[in-house]
Amino acid sequence: MGTNGSNIDIHLKKFEVVAAMQARGPNAWQADYEDRYNSLAARYAVAKEKADEAQAEIRQRELLRVRAEAFFAEVEGRGPLNGFDEQLWNCTVESVTVLVGGGFRVRFKDKLEVDVLGK
Repeated sequence: MGTNGSNIDIHLKKFEVVAAMQARGPNAWQADYEDRYNSLAARYAVAKEKADEAQAEIRQRELLRVRAEAFFAEVEGRGPLNGFDEQLWNCTVESVTVLVGGGFRVRFKDKLEVDVLGK
């Protein structure tokens, strides 16, 4: 008889849940669905934004890699450097800034910056 009583309790609980939903009105199921949908849509938007940012970073790094490979191929094709190469300097260096403390910062045309510290 205990098993039969527990089955009745389970069905009674299910009936209470359905009755509570019905008491909330005919649109209760739709409202719950819309709440869940809106929550998932917001989570998707955040995840998509992060994925788009990651893709942009990947494209930026790929472009930098291609530029670096082209630069190194150009330098290797010139042979050994025996002195200052003005053409190489002009096509790679955008500016040099003297820093307080005796060092300097080299800004390359691909926006890479390198600080060379003074002694």
